[in-house]
Amino acid sequence: MYTKLHTKSYSNNNILFFLLNPNEDIAEKNPLRIVNAVVVSLDLKEFKKL
Repeated sequence: MYTKLHTKSYSNNNILFFLLNPNEDIAEKNPLRIVNAVVVSLDLKEFKKL
């Protein structure tokens, strides 16, 4: 008995955008707001040099 192998191609060139308005969709006391504030405040200019 043989098992059929299914594969799916992967492309990292596809970009998904999730339209999310934090002021409407995330509760005021949700910890996600803290994570968002930290990420927004990061200075990534020196992280990746082209």
